[in-house]
Amino acid sequence: MRVHYNCLITGITLLTAAQGLRAQDTVILPCNDSVMVETYCYVNNDDQTWHWQNECPGAPVSLQFSSGTIAAGDYVVLYDGPAQYSPVLFTNPLDMGMDMTGIQLISTGTDIYMEVTSNDVNCCATGGLLGGGQSEMVWSVTGGSSTIGIHQEQASNFTMYPNPVSSELHVRLSSNLSGSAEIRILDVTGRVVYQNSFVATGEELNTFDVHGLQSGTYSVVLSTAIGVKTQKLQIVR
Repeated sequence: MRVHYNCLITGITLLTAAQGLRAQDTVILPCNDSVMVETYCYVNNDDQTWHWQNECPGAPVSLQFSSGTIAAGDYVVLYDGPAQYSPVLFTNPLDMGMDMTGIQLISTGTDIYMEVTSNDVNCCATGGLLGGGQSEMVWSVTGGSSTIGIHQEQASNFTMYPNPVSSELHVRLSSNLSGSAEIRILDVTGRVVYQNSFVATGEELNTFDVHGLQSGTYSVVLSTAIGVKTQKLQIVR
């Protein structure tokens, strides 16, 4: 079966294969730490959803993007739960696109729900044609045992304040995390505007000088040995 999608780039109508995983499919992840790799090349006026559920009671789901981009005006939203009413884990900033490579999210419960929506002016399916389009998204999803999973989720948590911030940003990691860590701050285009590596020790307070950044909305990405967490940050002057 083949499906026509109009990607509206210089009047070209593309013929692309239908996606294998369709809207609102639920995937049950086994309790054996196996990794499921999936890909998706979104089209214009797209609205696709996925739902992953860990079959281990109380164990979280880990999802990591290994490649792919999302265009301005298009959105990838991941929810910390089984549906769109769940708290948001991650979304690309405002109306700006970004490179999804390296983004990793870990649920607090047993489910992650993802939605990809797009407008009518660009899409992944145009990739390579006339230099336009976005690259295909590739991600991996893992369930695992409740003991390992809960430890990973708790260890990758962090709090930051004040938010909004004007000069110094304070970041505190969870008490059971120590070792090498990295903080990156991304602007609304997905560009890294601040980066700092440090050694985390328990609940020690880490302070970062952000007074050189302009007012606006940013994404703070904290990377540790066991995962990546993202939070929104507002800088005011």
